[in-house]
Amino acid sequence: VDARWEASAKRRSLPWLTLRVGPDGKPVKKSSGWSSPFEAADADGRAVVFKPTVKQDSRHPQFARKRTKVLADVVGSYVMEHMGVPTVRYFVGRAALDGHEVIGPYSYDVPITTLKQAKGALAAQDSDVLVRGLVVDAWLGNVDRILNEGNVWLARTAFGGVKEGGIVFGDFDQAMKDGVSVLGVPKVPPAIFAAHATPENVAAAVGAVTALSDRDVRAMVAEALSGTHGLGQGYQEYFSRILIRNRDLLKTTDPFGPLLRGDLPRVRIDRASAALLADAVYAQHGDFATPRAEWVERMLGEIMAKWSRSEEQTRLMRS
Repeated sequence: VDARWEASAKRRSLPWLTLRVGPDGKPVKKSSGWSSPFEAADADGRAVVFKPTVKQDSRHPQFARKRTKVLADVVGSYVMEHMGVPTVRYFVGRAALDGHEVIGPYSYDVPITTLKQAKGALAAQDSDVLVRGLVVDAWLGNVDRILNEGNVWLARTAFGGVKEGGIVFGDFDQAMKDGVSVLGVPKVPPAIFAAHATPENVAAAVGAVTALSDRDVRAMVAEALSGTHGLGQGYQEYFSRILIRNRDLLKTTDPFGPLLRGDLPRVRIDRASAALLADAVYAQHGDFATPRAEWVERMLGEIMAKWSRSEEQTRLMRS
């Protein structure tokens, strides 16, 4: 972590957001979820949605990891937009919360509903847009998508070039990670992908990614980070290399083939390994919180490594 960032003029130039306060004197959350972002306003009074992520202190033990999540939202949304995918764009801001100055990504409030909540079938062209977005999201390494179908949205009203009822993507804080699959499962919501993917729209989406040169990728990342007020210092090559490696995986592997053939993957583990995972989740989070997908992914990897000495356990895990 570059501790100089904390005291720099760039830090002080981060946009200041004002959280909306309810009648009880507490900041208003956007929804009832425990991890819900907050309603806020920018300096011009425009409504925004703010996700406070970390105290603005580079000495904070979680600063480096959480700064990466903030930047993943910013870069992920920029790349999606650059690739022609309708998306909520994220920017870096700061606000006062519980007596602390915190930083996090914010976006301008847009009227959306989740694809899961929508009724009726999508038109073919909307399915193509959806699949393009899912493929690009997998290229970003967005591990959250496998288990979370809630961040593929539909616009309730037209905004910013998105038609009413059009596909909208958002929430990329688990993006910018190596790999386009986890344990053989592509980083897409399997049921949604299988319902809308065709050989043609998948090939077109994959082709759009694999056609990018290393220079193209680095230029996209540099442009996305240029608006982070110095918070992204040192991340350009790190993020660029991830996207280049993931692009090459799309060139040399076929992660989406099984879903196109109607084979919905399932990761199964034996009872002893499941008990290890459950114990580890409880120790880390207690019995009330949903662990982040990246942490579960790491734990599964550690369990696989632990049992790899046994041929039978390895066979069970890989099944």
